[in-house]
Amino acid sequence: MYDQAIGVLQDLARPLMTGRGALLAILSAIGLGFALAGSFVRTMVPLRALTLASSVFLLASAALAFNLGAVLLFLLLVPLNAWRLVEIVRLTRRVSAAAAGDDLSGLWLKPYMKRRVLPAGTIVFRRGDLADALFLLVNGKLQWEEIGTHQAAGQLFGEISFFSPDGRRTLTGR
Repeated sequence: MYDQAIGVLQDLARPLMTGRGALLAILSAIGLGFALAGSFVRTMVPLRALTLASSVFLLASAALAFNLGAVLLFLLLVPLNAWRLVEIVRLTRRVSAAAAGDDLSGLWLKPYMKRRVLPAGTIVFRRGDLADALFLLVNGKLQWEEIGTHQAAGQLFGEISFFSPDGRRTLTGR
């Protein structure tokens, strides 16, 4: 029984004894290591960087193994992850520049937002609603019902509820 187990292990390890097999194992292990490391990061830039690195190493190992399906998959994932990494780095730089400057209007966020046109009198959110979005008033007027004031166009609103302990809206905006 012991001899059979040793024989099975030797059969499994035999392909790794060649230079190509060892390189394949190393590339795969590095790619899988990057993928595993990506599971532990909490922010997007390192996550995308690790995913990109993982895809590059796994592409190399798939090509070395002549695995056409995996090669095609990673040929799609490498540029996709590279593009997303570039987007996130650009956004991070814009956020840092806005935070360092005097522009607190939030207009620089406009390209990353979804446009919504609301008819006059529409309630955007009510006091007590869960916060699920941040808003930028491009034009028009927003009235804060409970305090009887208006929001100026060109300013962000709805951000305060993201910092409240319960994540709920503190006023009603119409």
